[in-house]
Amino acid sequence: GNKYVVTGRKIEKFAERTDFANSHGVERLRDIMKKMGIMHQLRRQDIEPGQKIVIGKPAIGTLEY
Repeated sequence: GNKYVVTGRKIEKFAERTDFANSHGVERLRDIMKKMGIMHQLRRQDIEPGQKIVIGKPAIGTLEY
């Protein structure tokens, strides 16, 4: 669909501490996701710009690719 759900204890802990209304906080989470290899996996699954990335199930936060 138009969203990807990312789950995992470690990334969900980082997401819980992220202020999704703050662009610096979201950018920091993106950097963490990149270092963890999550962004690479999303690219391998053909994520496209504008699609949503949902962290956690149930959702902790959402960001745009």
